[in-house]
Amino acid sequence: MTLSVRYEDTNGVNLTDKVAAKVAANIAADINSSTNTRPARASVGTPNDKFVYKVLTSGGSYTVYAPVLDGYTTNPPPAISVGNSTQYDNSNFSPPSNSGWSTGTPVFTVNAGSAPQGSAEVVVTYNLDNNNLANASFASSMGGKLMVGNTEYDASNLAHQVSFIKQNKIASPRTYDLVIPSGKLPTPVATTDISL
Repeated sequence: MTLSVRYEDTNGVNLTDKVAAKVAANIAADINSSTNTRPARASVGTPNDKFVYKVLTSGGSYTVYAPVLDGYTTNPPPAISVGNSTQYDNSNFSPPSNSGWSTGTPVFTVNAGSAPQGSAEVVVTYNLDNNNLANASFASSMGGKLMVGNTEYDASNLAHQVSFIKQNKIASPRTYDLVIPSGKLPTPVATTDISL
């Protein structure tokens, strides 16, 4: 039995590496040595990167770390929610609560009842800090078109705009880097011109 914790931002970007860097001293070497306050890290370097706690048959309370992260706001603070509600309901865990988190105590508590069943997953979601965002527009300069789902990409369409966290900021000459996950890019589609 396990409790998994996925960390992401409101754009769906996995933040487990950033959380792990902040709480490195509290990470167990592997799932078998994890405790209710020391999760292990699973699927490192993949889109499924997460923390995992081994859940004891007696249940108990599990500390879910949610440290303050650069580029993300604390007002509103991170929020915890259930990953898969059917799986979670069947596992005998209490619903996670967003109360109790503060910048001084940046953790959530998840409680397992006595005799937990199977596995459960929670998601900690961070809100982007608007003062630390850059909006990106995309263009196709080689012909063809860009698609968002079944719709042609339109930079003026708010639903097509994507924001990214500014990283490696340098005050002078006012530069920064953006990490743009491929899943956030519009899809290029080649167009063909058939002449007879």
